[in-house]
Amino acid sequence: RQFYLDTVRAVEVVAGRSEVDGGRIAAIGGSQGGALTLACAGLSDRVAVMAPDVPWLSHFRRSVNIAVGPYEEITEFMKRFPQEIERAFTTLSYFDNMNLVTRTKVRSAYYSVGLCDDICPPSTVFASYNHLPEEVDRKIEVYPFNKHEGGGSLHQQRKLQWLRKTLG
Repeated sequence: RQFYLDTVRAVEVVAGRSEVDGGRIAAIGGSQGGALTLACAGLSDRVAVMAPDVPWLSHFRRSVNIAVGPYEEITEFMKRFPQEIERAFTTLSYFDNMNLVTRTKVRSAYYSVGLCDDICPPSTVFASYNHLPEEVDRKIEVYPFNKHEGGGSLHQQRKLQWLRKTLG
């Protein structure tokens, strides 16, 4: 919980600075940073735009069955305590970015996904993308042969162009 709340507090601090235009705050990050981007945008109404790259921590029910590595602690817990599976998923739902993004007030979102990513599987990235509120202007860059690096330096260039255009 604190993991997410720290991002919200950081945005509040930045937004309170006199040299910052509070209407032009962007949340940006990849993988774990992508998870924080989604959580921050879902929990803070001060974020104007967000750009999560190959974001983690979305659609836990699917992730634990197909991702390698980052969800092993959850799957080990569920193996040891099968009677607690539903309770665990209920608890995880409060931290699932697929659910948090439904609350976002951002005006625009720019995602990236690598279709060969086995750490943040594409279906979990699309889950959060597809749960964005209807009024959010959105785009997702799909990199068919990329893994967890997403679009790499090409995507970084595209994201900078998007930021210039979106935040003007």
